[in-house]
Amino acid sequence: MQLKNESESFASSTDLETRWEELFVPEGYSLSEGGVFKDKYSPAGKVGQEVICYTPVIVSGIGKDIDNGEIWYEITFRDAFGDVRTEKAQMEDLIKRSKVCKFANKGLNLVDRKAADICEYFNKFIDESAKKLPRKIYVQTNGWKNGRENFVLGNMCYTGSEITEVIQINQEETRGLVKKGSLEQWVRGVEDVICEPITRFKCYCAVTSVLLRPLDVQSFFVDHTGETSTGKTFGVRVAVSMYGDPDELTLSADSTNTYMENVASIFTDLPLFADETSIQTDENLKTLIYIIANEVGKGRGKKEGGIQSLNRWKTMVFTTGEKPIVDYDGFGGQQVRVIEIQKDMPYMQEQIMQADDTIKDNHGHVMDLFMKKVFEHREDLQAKFREYRDKFTNSNSNTANRVGSTFAAIALAGELLEEVLEEIGLETRDHLALTMEFFNETVKEKPVEPRELKALRFLNDWIEENRSNFVRDEDTGRRPFKICGYQQEGCIDIIPGVAKGVLKNNSFDQSAIRKKWVEQGVMITDKGRQDYNATHCGENGETFRNRYWRIHLAKMQEMLEKGTE
Repeated sequence: MQLKNESESFASSTDLETRWEELFVPEGYSLSEGGVFKDKYSPAGKVGQEVICYTPVIVSGIGKDIDNGEIWYEITFRDAFGDVRTEKAQMEDLIKRSKVCKFANKGLNLVDRKAADICEYFNKFIDESAKKLPRKIYVQTNGWKNGRENFVLGNMCYTGSEITEVIQINQEETRGLVKKGSLEQWVRGVEDVICEPITRFKCYCAVTSVLLRPLDVQSFFVDHTGETSTGKTFGVRVAVSMYGDPDELTLSADSTNTYMENVASIFTDLPLFADETSIQTDENLKTLIYIIANEVGKGRGKKEGGIQSLNRWKTMVFTTGEKPIVDYDGFGGQQVRVIEIQKDMPYMQEQIMQADDTIKDNHGHVMDLFMKKVFEHREDLQAKFREYRDKFTNSNSNTANRVGSTFAAIALAGELLEEVLEEIGLETRDHLALTMEFFNETVKEKPVEPRELKALRFLNDWIEENRSNFVRDEDTGRRPFKICGYQQEGCIDIIPGVAKGVLKNNSFDQSAIRKKWVEQGVMITDKGRQDYNATHCGENGETFRNRYWRIHLAKMQEMLEKGTE
């Protein structure tokens, strides 16, 4: 190894003013602004040098991925624009010809016929200098690490005493988790809007994601629905700006299953934001709900054999749209994990525009202070959580009590956030009173309807809207072009294909719902079946026998009047 000023050679490798000739390289190689050169020998000895890469490049760092233990390296080089760049790579990226050539698109000027030479160069570089290389910390995901001793957010790692820098392997996906501008500008920009209850509550929910794992609370949704221009998206943007760039951190709900699963895994313990769910397809939104609620991804095999590790996460998700997400198929019992908000922000257009303009250029600063509070109170979190849980789970309603644990976590997060907001000069609010206000509005005063009751309410409305398409056997003469079923005393028979289509087209799982209706006596069936064989009359008086969904009208009205609990 040729060491020129060994004590500084590694530290200076990423300096924009680097003189490449002064950096160390393996024996038999040299560096200059012209690239990497390899010594050439003849039987008589050294006869010169040949260029193996037209870009000066060194291995400048080594690190371990704390999520899975894999080793990563940094390479540093000067690209065609004269800029010094640093790229991450694994060993196989540096010692395989097919892999190393991918750095050509990053600005490394090399040719395929010399790829084997540059691989050999990297291999010798690592062999001779690995112990001297600067140590880096790599991560695959955000969130809690090392038995909850560390918390990673973007390229920062928080502990009880310090903030250190880490390298995100998934840099593209996490580019929104950045700091920009100043905390002081953020405070001035949001001070007029963050005191509004709806915005403040969303800020509480956003930082609650950090506490879900330590408190063992399930992931949840905050779904704000209503007409356009009611401040649904704006309040979330303010909350998300505490973490980073709200534009970059806004997701499209119209994404593939695999993409949403990967995002949830990478952003574990952080909030997600899927905007304007109303414009998405039922199928995509149903997928989003399933993925997040399950907190674990699909099992997959590896190409080389074996199985991949399962993706897991904890998160809270903001969704906005004109239609509540619990109306979509597949959520059923998971409705207790959705906080439905339908209130509007007051009209304050000038303040909203000022705040939105400010957070675009000033974001990502609040979480440094919030994480400091989390570590300061780490030993007290469980005790504080139990106190709040007692306040939110003292209802006679099982549903309210199940949702109460979520609100207890939100109240605790609100307590810590209020301490931060006070320290940075913002007006404080009574976090418990505010959280209780939303609990009363969204849970106590609006109980969660079981899925089968929601579907029954929809079916009842549909029947009333289509009464003219249900005929009686005694009716003679011309009948409607489209017949949905038949009416008779005390019940109504719906043609199965029509009933299934109506429920499916409106995102209800007809199979599971029909089973519940049979158990409740709303649907009359033949023994051992989930439909009913009935005889009806045609237009000319002839009789025929078919199977139908027979709905007991009195029982249906009884269930609708009884409600949820």
